[in-house]
Amino acid sequence: MKKIKKGYMEHQEAALKIVNSMKDNDFIVSEHIVRFIMAGKITVRMINDAVLSGRIIEVHRHPPRANSFLVAGFSGEKPVHVVCSFNNAGYMILVF
Repeated sequence: MKKIKKGYMEHQEAALKIVNSMKDNDFIVSEHIVRFIMAGKITVRMINDAVLSGRIIEVHRHPPRANSFLVAGFSGEKPVHVVCSFNNAGYMILVF
């Protein structure tokens, strides 16, 4: 088994954790996303649909912080991109 540096997740492990966090409604929403929701530019349903139907298309490495993952998916026929990260406690944060 490949040793992983602290704070770094394997791509597949991250994808599974992202989907499970979304299904369990176990995530934190950033202020940035709240502003977009309040402005009517995106809905919680669109984010949920995109994460559950999507896939990780980029990994942004931020040493010493945790990685963030750009997820691309669809809500209906509309493409939606969501950036997810995990804090030190293991909670998923929807950054945007």
